[in-house]
Amino acid sequence: MTILANKYEDSEEDGRWLSLHQRFVSEARESEPEVLWLGDFAIQHLVNADIWNRRFCQMHSLNFGIEGDRTENLLWRLQNGELEGLSPKVIVLMIGTNNHGDSAEQIADGIKTICALIRDKQPQAYLVVMTLLPRGHNHNP
Repeated sequence: MTILANKYEDSEEDGRWLSLHQRFVSEARESEPEVLWLGDFAIQHLVNADIWNRRFCQMHSLNFGIEGDRTENLLWRLQNGELEGLSPKVIVLMIGTNNHGDSAEQIADGIKTICALIRDKQPQAYLVVMTLLPRGHNHNP
């Protein structure tokens, strides 16, 4: 199965998502991170946790998390400049929790597609793929 990259649907029409993407593209060109964090709200809000300042800032980390992102949105961002101009030692990926209505297979395919793109564009980086947290009313299969 092939996942298609897709911009985030800006239902609030505030331009926030595209503005964040453009900022990330600029940061990628201007920074030399050792660790790059990619994903959705769980990654984005990590900067608000004490551990970010105590541990991750010391590692010269860049946080490219955007709340609400689905696998196809992150794929679009990565295909449109967020991996250009940098050479991190480690890339941490956590994505897929917002893919409501998608099957486990579709979510896994999206994550695999993103991993393949990261491997292609950043072959020197050690890739850490974090597991998805349980979600919903029923137990996950």
